Amino acid sequence: MGTGANRPRLLGGGTQLRAALEGRGWTLEEKRKDYGIDFDVEVFRDGKSTSITFKIRLKSSVSTAYSKDGTYRSEPIKRSNALYLCKELRVPVLLVRADVRNKKTFWTAPQLDSGTLRSLATKSSTRTVTFRIPTKNLLPENVPQLLDAVGQALSTRSLLSTPVPDFLTSVENRVDKGQVGQELQNKSDAIRLSQAEELFESGSFNEVRIKIRRIISDPEASVENRFWALLTAERLEVTDGLQNGMVEENVARILLTIRAQMKQVTRKGPHHLKFFSLIALKAAELYALTSRDLAMYLNLLELEDQQGRGCLLESASGVPPGTSDCRGGSQVWAMYAFSWVRGKFTFPIGSPPCVNAHCRGHCTFRLPSQG
Repeated sequence: MGTGANRPRLLGGGTQLRAALEGRGWTLEEKRKDYGIDFDVEVFRDGKSTSITFKIRLKSSVSTAYSKDGTYRSEPIKRSNALYLCKELRVPVLLVRADVRNKKTFWTAPQLDSGTLRSLATKSSTRTVTFRIPTKNLLPENVPQLLDAVGQALSTRSLLSTPVPDFLTSVENRVDKGQVGQELQNKSDAIRLSQAEELFESGSFNEVRIKIRRIISDPEASVENRFWALLTAERLEVTDGLQNGMVEENVARILLTIRAQMKQVTRKGPHHLKFFSLIALKAAELYALTSRDLAMYLNLLELEDQQGRGCLLESASGVPPGTSDCRGGSQVWAMYAFSWVRGKFTFPIGSPPCVNAHCRGHCTFRLPSQG
């Protein structure tokens, strides 16, 4: 496969990478055999080893092409190498791109790249896999984020590589199994919810429903995850409804139903979620009221345009045409008719006050009783 000294991808990138990391007291051991790894790195702090180690795959170039908005650099890698980096290695590995001309060094954690992992699992016929290396991941400025990514990759690889019998043995008589079980469920549910978010973005609404319903209906799921699932459910049902022409009244029903569930789920806390749920429910109630009244008002305007206020009043009140001997108060009567349509009266049942100066209160028109 050749030696590291002959690999053109290192170019001046190795020197650039060493300057970024060795300046912090870390050690970099260059791998001479080309097995897809260029450096083994050990992290030191105050001259003492932290026992944190990881590997680096380095790609270098004199001319580096970036995305149009400059937020990432695309890095194609052979599928076999990508499988090795993402799935076969049991230790953390970083993919690093050195822009030699601009003296900038960027990194990404391929083992945490959900899009690439999904591509490797579903697109077996592809010969290459493309990673996106964010330009915000700049060395040495983003070393703290790099260490966080190494820690996440380490814990993930350790958990996935431990056989079930060995895992059970490791917790036997050492930790609270109930607590461990709950923590594992919380993390498992969080993964499902994250997957549901990805499915939502891809438009797979039915699959989203299946995942979130399991969590919402599970009494052993954490309050936080059930709350998250309800937020996802609200977003899903409202989006699906609006895309299919749902009227506002039905959107309001969805909000009221789901936010009432939020209130129930968070009734014992935590306090911030309980408070959020109460406010969200009140907001949904206000939305439902305003939506209904707006619809009534728009219907009123439509009927006025079609029939005129006098006919509208007779139609809305249930009084046959001709039973009122005055039309001078038609504007006020229309207001009464609107209040009646909403199921409310703002004045006593009876003849509304007439604004016709020639009527002198002798109108025979009567509004119907609420019954």
